[in-house]
Amino acid sequence: MIAKFGVAPGGRQYYAEFKEELGKMKRLDPESAKDISFDLIEENVDRIVEAHAFLKRLISDYDSKLMNVIVRHEDDFLAAYKTHMSKVEKQLQLLKSKAREQENKMNNDDRIIRMEK
Repeated sequence: MIAKFGVAPGGRQYYAEFKEELGKMKRLDPESAKDISFDLIEENVDRIVEAHAFLKRLISDYDSKLMNVIVRHEDDFLAAYKTHMSKVEKQLQLLKSKAREQENKMNNDDRIIRMEK
């Protein structure tokens, strides 16, 4: 029902229409009026409208806050990835140099074995 009226900046533009609609609902269906405390709603309509405005602001800010968190996480991930790749590259270079040394030793051993024959 509140969505029907919308909320203007400050949340008060449709307040009178809202109260009028609540009164009509009480008159049309007295049985449901017993279940739903329309008086309680009328008394707290300002708080309801303020809560609605607060929730709207919270939701509108949520998108930007979530994007900030995602950007931070992405930056952290990229920094960790670069560090890890740097370590992997160093290990790869070390292993390549060890493989070259091992190959050179094997070639020298083969040359020595051939010379001995």
